[in-house]
Amino acid sequence: LEQIKLPKMIEKIEKYAFYSNTSLKKLEFPEQIISKSGINIGDCAFEKCKALTEIDFKNNVVNLGENSFYQCSSLEKADLGDNITKISFACFYECKRLKEVNLGSKLERIDMHAFCRCESLEISQLPSSLTQIGNSAFQECKSIEKITIPSSVILMDSDVFEGCSKLKTAIVN
Repeated sequence: LEQIKLPKMIEKIEKYAFYSNTSLKKLEFPEQIISKSGINIGDCAFEKCKALTEIDFKNNVVNLGENSFYQCSSLEKADLGDNITKISFACFYECKRLKEVNLGSKLERIDMHAFCRCESLEISQLPSSLTQIGNSAFQECKSIEKITIPSSVILMDSDVFEGCSKLKTAIVN
């Protein structure tokens, strides 16, 4: 299975649905969905899909389960859309080629280890809606050089940027 085109009536992708599918390259979300509540992606749904290179939720996904894209080692780009409010535990853990992420405008929480060991990640601005950043959320993201943290953040756990060897500037606005 190399490509999945999701139907517009989809509401949920169950946990472990495509776990360790090493040939999955493309995941296509519909432009519009029928469900008013949005799509929920279960825990570990796409974990270890090592050929997956890009995801674009097209504003249809509302929930990302824990480890949902864990160790998707070829993933380079992720557009999470504007309806995600939380990035769960280890959601993008060890997506070593992940370089570009659109976090959207409604993101409130980045949980523990969410982007840990995403060595190519070049994020520089966190959204103004963000209020919490979990422990080691960006640990060992070795390509982050500068980060702007919005003043809306009221909780920033320990080791958030530990091992970000190129990080020289952190600005809190």
